[in-house]
Amino acid sequence: MIHTLILTGVLLHIGDGAWIDKLNIGVKSGFPGIIPCQYVEQYQENLKYWCQGMFWSSCTILAFGNGPRSKFSITDYPAQSIFTVEWQNLQPSDSGYYWCAVEIGDSEKPDASYYLYLKVQSAPDVSVKSSSVSGHEGGNVSVQCFYSSGYKAKEKQWCKYKDQKCLYPKKNTGTSQNSSVQISDDGKSSFTVLMAGLRLSDSGWYFCSVGDLQVPVRLTVTKPEPKAPDLSVMNSSVSGHVGGNVSVQCFYSSGYKNKTKQWCRVKDKSCFPENKTDTFQNSSVQISDDVESSFTVLMTGLRLSDSGWYFCSVGDLQVPVQLTVTKPKPKDLYTTQPSAKQIPTILTSVSRPGANILNKEHFCLSET
Repeated sequence: MIHTLILTGVLLHIGDGAWIDKLNIGVKSGFPGIIPCQYVEQYQENLKYWCQGMFWSSCTILAFGNGPRSKFSITDYPAQSIFTVEWQNLQPSDSGYYWCAVEIGDSEKPDASYYLYLKVQSAPDVSVKSSSVSGHEGGNVSVQCFYSSGYKAKEKQWCKYKDQKCLYPKKNTGTSQNSSVQISDDGKSSFTVLMAGLRLSDSGWYFCSVGDLQVPVRLTVTKPEPKAPDLSVMNSSVSGHVGGNVSVQCFYSSGYKNKTKQWCRVKDKSCFPENKTDTFQNSSVQISDDVESSFTVLMTGLRLSDSGWYFCSVGDLQVPVQLTVTKPKPKDLYTTQPSAKQIPTILTSVSRPGANILNKEHFCLSET
């Protein structure tokens, strides 16, 4: 008795689309391939395996989860309730029925399983350029699904494996996990799926489906990496002493290499361009550009009146910098330590009865 896990005979609808009741996977001979097998969450810790044969009762086990790599290998993803089956080189003779299976470990209950068919061809009737695509959250991703001339008039669909839902190109625009999905068919050899406004939850396995054939595609959606600003400074606050110097390095992106660089004072609404030396609030200002990624502003002979807000300006972008000029601290006062020859010695005379001597202190320097 076959215990159907999820897929066989199940039809779920979205708009005009319906889930595929039988999976027939198109495979290109001589090339690596991968397919997903889905199971229910309660079997996350159970052993997974891959079996070949038309009938479940007599199929031959070809691979176990976390077992040694052979013609087929299995990788389990418990958090997603999916395991994948990979191969490196299948031939048309490998076409046939296979089973995604989970060991239940109960003698009175059969293992959970469902079957699919692998159709291995040198020139598959349905294919994709890459079985794995990726995009950033909020971005877009497109997948081009190719079909042979014999499949021009067949029904095209884009199906999400986990949700068991499909979209038709004739519906043209639908929604999938809060992403806009557009499917367009050129009527000749391919249809294109465009997913816009990607969400992290869109990650997972999908199928390009044409007629009775499907090709799996794995989509990975990640958070976008923070983009470095086109203009920046290491520190937005710098300081110096009266009469001293201060420098500010302004960094720009490659797209701003040829833009005008300036150092501007907010209060006076005045700017000085690069490669020029000028006086500014009685201070000398020099701007030099390395023509690669930054320009440097050098202010010498600082005055208290130079304090205030400035801008590093490149093209149409500005970054504020606050300059604080203070009076230099007084030099520390110190006394010279006397040498041993100059150490004062205190001599005290003691008066005696009848002696005509003043009782007083005398200081002298002892020669040692």
